[in-house]
Amino acid sequence: MTYEPSLEILEVEYSCSPGGVDLFEVYDKTDIPLSVPIYETEDLTEAVLFCYNKAEMDIQERTRMEDTYVRIEDIIDKITNLGVFPPLVWVWSWDVLKDMYNDYRDGGDPDYCVSEDIEDVWAMFWRDADKNGFSLEYGVDDLHDAIRDWLMETGIVIEAEEDEEEEETDEDE
Repeated sequence: MTYEPSLEILEVEYSCSPGGVDLFEVYDKTDIPLSVPIYETEDLTEAVLFCYNKAEMDIQERTRMEDTYVRIEDIIDKITNLGVFPPLVWVWSWDVLKDMYNDYRDGGDPDYCVSEDIEDVWAMFWRDADKNGFSLEYGVDDLHDAIRDWLMETGIVIEAEEDEEEEETDEDE
């Protein structure tokens, strides 16, 4: 059985300077035809290290890496075309809000509960977007606090009512 290298380094831009090569591209020979380089650099050493490190991955890890790349590129395309600005803040804020909402709904904090369904929460989130000014500028902790405060201020998250049995137990003690 013979093994052929799956990666190839090509010299693609030349100049008259010493060394003569301005750009190296790395291609995956298993991707036929060789249309898009998987790596570009001006340094041959970097190109060789890239190939070495890529070859060190087992097939399962390489497949996972490549599949993740495709999914991330798809997510970026979708976020870019979301139609709101800034789109990443919208996606991140809504994700944080949904996690908090689900936690309160599922009893993560027994002192609070939700008073709206998630579709109504989305409508309120959309309506209040300009005045909320949610941002990633100050970090995720500040965003988390701002969203929690908004959930409380809008009445989406409210204090849970104590059960009569709990009230009687509290009074007996």
